[in-house]
Amino acid sequence: MTNFVRLSALVACLAVSSTSAQQPAFTECAADIGCAHTFAPAPGYPGTHDQMAGGLSVGDFDADGWPDIFALGGGTQPDRLFINNQDGTFTDHAADWGVADLHRGMSAIAGDVNRDGRTDLYIVSLGPAGSPATNAGNRLLINHGSSFEEAAQAAGVRSFSPTPDGTSSVLGDIDNDGDLDLFICSWFQNNTGNRLLINTGNDAAGVPQFTDATDAMGVDFSELRGYTPRMVDVTGDRLTDLLITADFGTSRLLINEGPGPDSLPRFRDETLSAGITFDQNGMGAAIGDPDNDGDLDWFMTNIFFEFANATNTLYLNQGIDPGTGAPVFTEEATPAGVFTNGWGWGTVFGDFDNDGDEDLAATGGWFQYPGVPARLWKNTGTVLGVPRFTDIAPSAGVQFQGLGRTLVTLDFDRDGDLDLAMSAKDSPMRVWRNETAATNHWVQFELDSSAHPCLPPEGRHAVVEVEAGGVTHMRSLDGGPTYLGNPELLVHIGLGSNASIDTARVVWPDGSVTDLGSPAIDTRHTVAAYHPADIVRNGVFDLADLQAFVSAFLAGDLVADLTGDSVLDLADLVPFVHALTGSPCG
Repeated sequence: MTNFVRLSALVACLAVSSTSAQQPAFTECAADIGCAHTFAPAPGYPGTHDQMAGGLSVGDFDADGWPDIFALGGGTQPDRLFINNQDGTFTDHAADWGVADLHRGMSAIAGDVNRDGRTDLYIVSLGPAGSPATNAGNRLLINHGSSFEEAAQAAGVRSFSPTPDGTSSVLGDIDNDGDLDLFICSWFQNNTGNRLLINTGNDAAGVPQFTDATDAMGVDFSELRGYTPRMVDVTGDRLTDLLITADFGTSRLLINEGPGPDSLPRFRDETLSAGITFDQNGMGAAIGDPDNDGDLDWFMTNIFFEFANATNTLYLNQGIDPGTGAPVFTEEATPAGVFTNGWGWGTVFGDFDNDGDEDLAATGGWFQYPGVPARLWKNTGTVLGVPRFTDIAPSAGVQFQGLGRTLVTLDFDRDGDLDLAMSAKDSPMRVWRNETAATNHWVQFELDSSAHPCLPPEGRHAVVEVEAGGVTHMRSLDGGPTYLGNPELLVHIGLGSNASIDTARVVWPDGSVTDLGSPAIDTRHTVAAYHPADIVRNGVFDLADLQAFVSAFLAGDLVADLTGDSVLDLADLVPFVHALTGSPCG
């Protein structure tokens, strides 16, 4: 046997791939389903920001259980609010909702910032078209059910940069108080525009109030050329860390150390110790677990310059370094086969063929760089610890060669597979409907933490673990922002040929666990979190909970174990008393 044959046999044995491989198939359908739109930036963006702009976000804005799409117009076109008609089509309701504006939008991020159960929007904007670019054009759109109220000034988030600037932003609970904080990226050097804004709660009008906590972080942002931030716990200590994909080798891995004396979060910079040192022009970001080893990996799109050894970066998580308490990463984009998509921008992980491992999609393009097609990299399994990908975009029907910007996933027709939506500069928005043959199984989870006041809304920062066929699939619901936007807030897991789930559970950000047993496959499940003192599970604390607590306590029922230590004692009264007196998180 030759050495080549021996090596081939070894690789085949070490490959961990799906036994139910199939060819993904997509159809571009944006105009057909009512999403005809083009991002066309108006004159007056500073620098090259007009070339970098063009965000869109997915959110259930009308709270009907179906994902909608908000797309920026750039100033020559109005913004669009495509409301899902629940039949595979959309209707633009931007004018009805009061958001069909002409302004120099950069990015949009969706989330429930005031915890009223409705999805709001934060928009980085450089001001109205026809006026000079401004550093005070950003918008916070508070959702009132069928209209938005602009409240950026009242919330303290209209201006964050001393000059007109701004790229992507992210919402997440960085201080573990149950509401959504905001980090905003800026690209110009030395402009102090990369800012952390802490949500301190709503005013009497229901508008969240934000305070600038950047200086308290303990991090030097003077050289940061920020593009795509993520808030996600990568250490497992239940503190939300900050991962920033940035240009010119300035990306950051910031580990959350908890609150300082002023109650504001502190961070330590572990970028170098973690090995985040290979990206030269980090732009878009995707975070997932493509190698199914139970920890989070970090993919960045970059500019590909072969002569300078500049490529995309796939940072694979090798576990926590006990010395630093931070993960250590190795860079594997080239052996993984995902080293270039030209001048990269938006990117997202997703199991597009439901075979049990996460695939990867990416778009890009620049007016001074030769056109490179969008990528749809199919995950073909893990070899020697590295997931391997093959670009199948042309054969799968994901065809685009232009100036792509934001790329997101959603299941807009709720048929159990992930679709794609993409914004592009001076080119029609794309929506690719996933029409892959339904031979593989799947499961989806919508997480509802609205009844638990101490957890962030929308199930953010929860982790879902599903075991099927001997493989454990882990997904972290951090909101998933990519470059300039965010996908549908949904946990989607492909199961391959497995006809059942062995076990499933949700680990909430406070460490509590909801055991789901063996939930049905090929189904979307809603999983709710409740405060331990909300014993009757109705979202309020009242005498009914007191009666239930006393009955359970006297009966020795661990329902009354509110401290979670498997012991019924007087300590269990403390969280109950706090809840009844209006301090459930204290």
